[in-house]
Amino acid sequence: MTDLGVAATPWLDACASSLRRAGVTVHVHMLPAGEAAKALGEVERMWEFFGGHRLDRRSAVVALGGGAVGDSAGFAAATWMRGVPLVHVPTTLLAMSDSAVGGKTAIDLPAGKNLVGAVHMPAAVVADTDTLATLPDREFRSGFAEIVKCALLADRPRLASLAADAPRLVARDPAALADAISFAVGVKLDHVRGDERDLSGRRALLNLGHTVGHAIEREAGFGTWLHGEAVAAGTVVACRVAEGEGLSGPDVTDAARAALSAFGLPTGVPESLRVADLVERTRADKKSEGGRRRMVLPRREAGAETRDVPDAALESALRKG
Repeated sequence: MTDLGVAATPWLDACASSLRRAGVTVHVHMLPAGEAAKALGEVERMWEFFGGHRLDRRSAVVALGGGAVGDSAGFAAATWMRGVPLVHVPTTLLAMSDSAVGGKTAIDLPAGKNLVGAVHMPAAVVADTDTLATLPDREFRSGFAEIVKCALLADRPRLASLAADAPRLVARDPAALADAISFAVGVKLDHVRGDERDLSGRRALLNLGHTVGHAIEREAGFGTWLHGEAVAAGTVVACRVAEGEGLSGPDVTDAARAALSAFGLPTGVPESLRVADLVERTRADKKSEGGRRRMVLPRREAGAETRDVPDAALESALRKG
């Protein structure tokens, strides 16, 4: 590697200094915090930055930060010169357990979240749980939504153990965190393996909770609800829909709610949002086909499946919280 474009966070100095000591030339580019990083204008700024520093196909982009930084910098790397190497250095729990793994990159448009993107597998993912020590409590807790989602998909007994271990996890116990992150990464890789480009439908199951979650984020205004908070509420709604469709039962919903609540995550849709607006917003979800809303729903015994969900079924679940 001859040059590195680094999308920065408070851990920038340590990362950049380490690379420079190894003899690597480092150029630093800053992205705004949160979902603002995932604007087309920010990607254009990165492209101009890459061009100004003559990044070539032997260069690499290091995305150091949370999920939004990884999504945006990853998309810039995927499209610069038709793809240059990408290294993820996630510094949030959500990014370590989910977004930095699997190769999906994306930016947002007014029409919806993550509508423009590419699959661009990272050359490496370097996750150091020490970076979580400086993460604000609310953002830290939000990352557990993706870990609970993975338990709902692949290991139902772990829902109860996550709830029981919540005090240690919230206290940022290194061993407990390493186990939880490793579990979530394993589940994600199992779903990505063999369906890297989301063609067979198995990878799509990782979107459990995201159809309504993305709608909440957009309707509330990005930043009002963190991604993990919205996914937590969206996961409960998906469980409610599965109940109504006879695919699952209240015991599954209760177990998911208990695990999410143990981490202080919301399990209901914000009262400030209109159900009709959320229903309409879900039509822009990436899984929609031919105008039909497709949602990932948990099964009664194990796993999940993607099904068409009519307005009435979603409205009923949303009104139950």
